[in-house]
Amino acid sequence: MSREAEELNRRLLRARDAMDRAYAGPLDVRAVAAVAHISPAHFSRCFRTVFGETPHSYLQRRRVERSMFLLMETDRSVTEICCDVGFTSLGTFSRTFRRIVGQSPSGYREGTAGRRGPGGGVHDGGMLIRIEGSGLPGRECGPSPDSPQGYRDIHVGVQRRGRPGELLGLHPGDAASAAWELEATASPVEGGWDVRGPYVQGPPGGRFVYLAWGTVDADGAFTMFRRAKLLFDGVGADVLAAAVADGVLVGRLGLSDAKGHPLCAAVRPPAVTWSASRA
Repeated sequence: MSREAEELNRRLLRARDAMDRAYAGPLDVRAVAAVAHISPAHFSRCFRTVFGETPHSYLQRRRVERSMFLLMETDRSVTEICCDVGFTSLGTFSRTFRRIVGQSPSGYREGTAGRRGPGGGVHDGGMLIRIEGSGLPGRECGPSPDSPQGYRDIHVGVQRRGRPGELLGLHPGDAASAAWELEATASPVEGGWDVRGPYVQGPPGGRFVYLAWGTVDADGAFTMFRRAKLLFDGVGADVLAAAVADGVLVGRLGLSDAKGHPLCAAVRPPAVTWSASRA
């Protein structure tokens, strides 16, 4: 991926984050495109190419995800929630909700009743964490103090807890994208949920996932040289509750840093965007 494409992806991610923060307001494509420093028409085309949906479709989905949390966690009426998340028509809200979720808002609320954890959140135990990465840095990386010759044949994978040499889903550094699905469980704790699993690191209250970068030699041996730490403390309480209910927590991020090198160190929003999805 060229540096121009990587920079465009970063701009689009910043614009999408701006949409997430203002999901309840009307979609102003011109204003969001300005965040990405491109024209409205070019923004809409690029957004669909990179994220697989139009800005309007993305915003509608985010509103529905938020409404799912409110339907589970509050006693507000469907009409009130419709307005809370930015819909101006109850009919449009209901049709959009049914198209995305597969049932009406009232049916969803009834189906989640009686299976609630802290604050009313649904708890079924098992869930998936899906990490979706784009903008990979390539197979080579320039020199560093630890490696004056740089790195060749770079790959990235998810490191297993307690077994640093065991990696899930190695992807080459020049892949168009990379994705991993991690099995996990969610347990209710005071004030929220504790997510655990074979690939979830850290103690309660400090959970995270390691993306390990390394070189692969001719024999297939992986030698790690840096890691990115996807911290769960950046997952919103509403998003996590919705993910527990629906079965999937999704993290989307670019995998290159500002210099085009493999992403490393602590990763929190806006560098990663968290959302809930149905299993």
